[in-house]
Amino acid sequence: MKRLVTVAEMTLRELVRRRGVLLLLLLMPLVFWMIRRDSHVGQSIRALFLGISWAVSTAALFATSAARELESRLRLAGYRPHHLYLGRMLGL
Repeated sequence: MKRLVTVAEMTLRELVRRRGVLLLLLLMPLVFWMIRRDSHVGQSIRALFLGISWAVSTAALFATSAARELESRLRLAGYRPHHLYLGRMLGL
């Protein structure tokens, strides 16, 4: 369990270093919702979920690209692939 927390912590540190990306990830779902909020309620909720899914997939893309260098070091330290995968998912 400690290994999963370590990988999750490293993932969160990498995401926090990119403040502009975090701002974009927080604002984009809100923008999607605000565009459609005057229309039907179901459409605004659908747009909100679309924005949230976009934000999560973008965060996963940035976490994956940032983790490539770190994963090789952790593999040499004895971490298994499932530790790396589950820890990254826990961090996101």
